[in-house]
Amino acid sequence: MIQRVLDAFVRALGHALLPRVIGMTLLPLAVMTVVALGLGYFFWSGAVEWMRAALASWSVVGWLDDRLQVGWPGGLAALLAPFALVALATPVIVLTSLVLVSTLMTPTLARIVAERRFPALRRQGGASLAASIGWSAGSLLVAVVALIVSLPLWLIPPLVLLLPPLIWGWLTYRVMSFDALADYASSAERAAVFKAHRWPLLAMGIATGYMGAAPGIVWASGVLFAALFVVLVPLAIWIYTFVFVFSSLWFAHYCLDALVQLRAVQPVPPPAPPPAGRCHRPMPALPSPMFPGAMQTVQAESSRVPSFGLIIVGDEILSGKRADKHLANVIELLGARGLPLAWAQYVGDEPARITATLRHALASGDVVFCTGGIGATPDDHTRQCAAAALGVPLALHPEAKRLILQRLQAVAEQEGVPWEPERADNLHRLNMGVFPEGAGIVPNPYNQIPGFSVAGPAGVLFIAYRAFQSWPGR
Repeated sequence: MIQRVLDAFVRALGHALLPRVIGMTLLPLAVMTVVALGLGYFFWSGAVEWMRAALASWSVVGWLDDRLQVGWPGGLAALLAPFALVALATPVIVLTSLVLVSTLMTPTLARIVAERRFPALRRQGGASLAASIGWSAGSLLVAVVALIVSLPLWLIPPLVLLLPPLIWGWLTYRVMSFDALADYASSAERAAVFKAHRWPLLAMGIATGYMGAAPGIVWASGVLFAALFVVLVPLAIWIYTFVFVFSSLWFAHYCLDALVQLRAVQPVPPPAPPPAGRCHRPMPALPSPMFPGAMQTVQAESSRVPSFGLIIVGDEILSGKRADKHLANVIELLGARGLPLAWAQYVGDEPARITATLRHALASGDVVFCTGGIGATPDDHTRQCAAAALGVPLALHPEAKRLILQRLQAVAEQEGVPWEPERADNLHRLNMGVFPEGAGIVPNPYNQIPGFSVAGPAGVLFIAYRAFQSWPGR
């Protein structure tokens, strides 16, 4: 799980620097800056005087003042009052930033993550806005009580660096995990993710708690801060907001990835059928040479206009060792037929992730194309993952076997070597024709090695293939 935490951290950092996300941090900054400056303008002097009087009435401060003889006008209480007030204002700024970011921005940030990384992830809508606000308010109340109760312990040097980050970290974990999953997980899925990933999520919360406490440590190190409060408070608010926006992205990446992994072993139910009597325009059929019999199957099983998606599998593309040409080819092929590509997703050669991605695609109601990982090498997992996503066994397709043997024989004749169909390497190549049971064939005139097509639980046609550029009708 540590690797997933670090992976989510790196991805969140990249998203946090997007102009769109940076711009989103300015909204809480604008609101809270106006409020903070207004309160400072009207109440700063009175609040400092109230704090001075409160400190002066504390016998410990009087005892220290008599012995230290600081020589500050008004005594030690007057010297400490601005700093004590800032120390009390800091948790308010932190907690308010957290609530604003979580309630108003975390769902949006989670959608950005989902659109870019998990486009096939279905929304279950397990939590309403009211539920999110209630969860945040309850968690905030517990955190505020904990802060108040622990306040005397802050005077102990080690604990002032330990307790606030722990409390803020717990609050961050509770609130942001909930909101990251609000749109996409059912209540049962959310509870399962919390139970399975409680400790990594808490560690992430504590880490973000320390990040949120960093500006406070900087403030405490400069005696000029009290005098420059009005100037520095907008910067402080933005720092806290940015930290929590980054934290929100971090939790979104981790929680949505955890949800994908959960659904890989616990399939999400297919979407409910449309209400009776609702009219749907039939799906436009693609030319049959491109998908022999495929569109007719989908038209018989689905009454809505589908979206078209693309899944591209392969570590070599994600690592940059090989440039991807499939995306441009698919856009061109669909565009020539007046059809848009709704989404695309890149997936590495990790079987669990491939299986989860294919399962979501098959239940999405979309027509999904998939390329990569369909060969016979050890890192080719798409055929096996498609079978796992459908819950069916693998089987050597008779027509695929015939086409593959035909191709191998032709290659042997071209190279002038004997044709030996029982040779070990030729038998191994038949694995390229081992498809999920019940799959159809997608012809490949380029090298005769076929792809396959399968129907998903929502009447979706999923197509895997080897060579987009060689398809008929191109």
